[in-house]
Amino acid sequence: MILHLPLPGHLLKIFGLTATIVLGSNSFAAKPELPHNNRSDGFLGIETCGSSTCHGSPEPWRNATVLMKERTLWEQFDPHSKAYEALKSQRAKSIANKLNLKNAHEAPQCLTCHSTYVPEDQRGEGFSLSSGVTCESCHGPGGAFLSTHLKADSNHSKNIAAGLYPTNSPAHRAKLCLSCHQADSNNKFSHRYYGAGHPRLKFELETYTAAHSHFNMDADYIRRKNPPSAVYTWAKGQLISGLHISESLLTNIRGGGLVPELAHFECSDCHQSIAELTDIARSSQNFGSPSINISNIIMIHAVASVVDVKLARQIRSNITTLMHKTNSRSSITEALTRLTKQLKKLNRSLESLEINEVSGLTLANRLISSMKELSSPSYYMAEMTAMSLATLTVSDYEDKRIDSSELHALEKKLDKVFQNLGTETNYNRGNYLRAVKAFADDIKHEL
Repeated sequence: MILHLPLPGHLLKIFGLTATIVLGSNSFAAKPELPHNNRSDGFLGIETCGSSTCHGSPEPWRNATVLMKERTLWEQFDPHSKAYEALKSQRAKSIANKLNLKNAHEAPQCLTCHSTYVPEDQRGEGFSLSSGVTCESCHGPGGAFLSTHLKADSNHSKNIAAGLYPTNSPAHRAKLCLSCHQADSNNKFSHRYYGAGHPRLKFELETYTAAHSHFNMDADYIRRKNPPSAVYTWAKGQLISGLHISESLLTNIRGGGLVPELAHFECSDCHQSIAELTDIARSSQNFGSPSINISNIIMIHAVASVVDVKLARQIRSNITTLMHKTNSRSSITEALTRLTKQLKKLNRSLESLEINEVSGLTLANRLISSMKELSSPSYYMAEMTAMSLATLTVSDYEDKRIDSSELHALEKKLDKVFQNLGTETNYNRGNYLRAVKAFADDIKHEL
């Protein structure tokens, strides 16, 4: 049985497909290399794994534990398959020109995230950069685990030991996805790329996993991989993203540059029309200085308010500093240092979400409270909140805490949330908050 994730209509429009939700196990203690950093074996290309006799099969195999048409789903529905082609677009040419690159589809800094970019001596005969972000980009080099994978006694643990990347682990999947979908010290993505015209990076682990997945989440999958709840996976993704941001900013600021890396800041604080007045809800404490994008940290505060109330208060104090003290390098450095330690502490306590069987709607309710209590939500924060509310609502349906009629009623309110979110250029904070309040009122009836 495939569990279809009933995403709100606005998200379905964004992604252009009906998605399936995928969870993952967090049972792997080892720290495997990200696939593009794996230097042990060859990358064989999509034909090796995606042939008609394997994961490109037109018909499912008898007794197969997976769909066997993963390549077809990837080609038809997953934007990753078109990632390389995007580098040949007119927009890519314009960006490359502004960055003084000869062309985007040959530039390592572009290919790193728009293809399976590995050294030439690791590329097999069937390998091609033009295939885009392929199965080996996420699952690792086929040369490492193919022989083990094909054996009659093959199982997931043996494949992992041989070199398959554990995408079913929330922590490992988040690390992998964020290596491209978030600006950090690893992929070297910076404000320069935004200045040249690159689309804004945005990411929420469970939402994007659901939209781009090709898994058969059935009883057999659950038996083999023992996945955690969607609530835990969502929280893990938020924590790892928040840690990436705090550590990346700390590294950058301590480096002594005149201006910190602005890719982690709110674009609209600087880039807005001065020809006409706009609705700006910022504290006058530091008006005119850009604020750090703390969308993930607001989500994390909601998690902490359930897991560790004392820690939540400490995180709240640092959020206030990050919002209003960006003109003070020392204050921001101290707040980020404290916050990094607090996020690591919370990460170690995250299992309590599973132990105490915290519901998605409980966290959704706390999330709304955190958003209203700590900030007048920017577009980025509103966007992250909307995606998270959708994920947490669906998690309760899949855990049988709410039935289909209750889910349908909540989805109607969620669609209104997304409709009133709109875009960066037409976002209306008041309308959005009213839609969120209507959703929150329905949540209280379910708790």
